[in-house]
Amino acid sequence: MSGSLPRMDNVVIPRDKLIYSLEIDINKRRLWRSMLDLGIENIDYVEQQIRDKVKKYKSVYRDTNPYGDRYFTVVLMASHQGIHRRVLTAWIDDFTKHETRLTTVFPLEDSDKREAIAL
Repeated sequence: MSGSLPRMDNVVIPRDKLIYSLEIDINKRRLWRSMLDLGIENIDYVEQQIRDKVKKYKSVYRDTNPYGDRYFTVVLMASHQGIHRRVLTAWIDDFTKHETRLTTVFPLEDSDKREAIAL
């Protein structure tokens, strides 16, 4: 099942998830830097790109766990140099908080076949 992300106009993007992906997780940090030349210094830019792009690409329902329905959306994100890469964003539509929240984000390697599908 694919379509729009639930509550996509008011998605919650926790700063700690962006910090983890851009700086703390060494593998994700390496992907951001090598594929898009982005790092922790670009955190505001990455957040805005996610907010803008998630509205333009199809989300895919993954499963339901005790906390909510989980989705992923693959978007095309641009670097400051005009490099475009596929970036996976994962989300949970939280049953108790009644919000759709980012759970992880990272650039996809070329070998990963998940596609960015525009709405």
